[in-house]
Amino acid sequence: MASSYPRLRSLLEASPLWPFLDRHYSEFAWVRGQSHKVLIELLMRRRKLSVLRVIGLRRAGNHAVIFWYLAQRPGATLFLNDVVRDFALSRRHHMPSHSRLWVRPPYRTPTQLVVSYEDPPLAELAAMPTRIDRFRPRTMMIIRNPYNLFASRLNWPISDIADDPVWRADLVERYKNYARAALARSAPLRGDSVVANYDRWATDEEYRRQLAEELGVPFSDANRDYVTGYGGGSSFEKRRFRNEGSKMAVVDRWRRLEDDPRLREIAADEELRSLSHTIFGETDDLARWLDGCRRDG
Repeated sequence: MASSYPRLRSLLEASPLWPFLDRHYSEFAWVRGQSHKVLIELLMRRRKLSVLRVIGLRRAGNHAVIFWYLAQRPGATLFLNDVVRDFALSRRHHMPSHSRLWVRPPYRTPTQLVVSYEDPPLAELAAMPTRIDRFRPRTMMIIRNPYNLFASRLNWPISDIADDPVWRADLVERYKNYARAALARSAPLRGDSVVANYDRWATDEEYRRQLAEELGVPFSDANRDYVTGYGGGSSFEKRRFRNEGSKMAVVDRWRRLEDDPRLREIAADEELRSLSHTIFGETDDLARWLDGCRRDG
């Protein structure tokens, strides 16, 4: 593909283009998409490439953690968001729903690829061969307290589970699979992998410092408060707190829907509670609410 666009390729390799694309990535969607396809081909032809594969359920805080990570890392990174599961199987791959060229000085050809998968069944992802495998990508799973996650997902303006009890039940089972994998570091988290606890990331600067060290990036905590526009921003405040994300009560979202029968049904699941307690613990208020949900269920 790259050989079909020699002029575009030369432009893409010219450093002054990076800040322009970063500033205007949303205004020229088609141009961005075509240039990113070429960039992917250029990156795939390298002998060495730093690749971070990110896995998380939607509304798990994926974009908050990813954009924080990108801001810690100097240089240029191509970020592919919400990639379909067969990405990179062939040169005729599908493009993600949104791609972003993240650039920090010094401006240069991207040296890293970040590929984000949302809601993937873990067994399928673990068994799926891709073109990025030869680079031995690191994997980061982002996991969030299930009651905050499902409250956000139910309240999401484009919610896919609000009126679909079958998919809602399936997603609860998928969450359990994610939690088990996070605890056991089982596939696809074997090898070089990191588990990011979103609730701790959102509330604990020292945890973010430790996570940055584990990810191998210098810690500045830049972009900690940035609320991205992906998925419409927050399920509750949208982008009202665009650069003040720490003001959002992201670890207490369950309170906003504590009387919602759909969330209470989810909260009555004993196995889900056990997994959540192991990973996140429970406040007294949350424990009392969960006890009430179990009695009602």
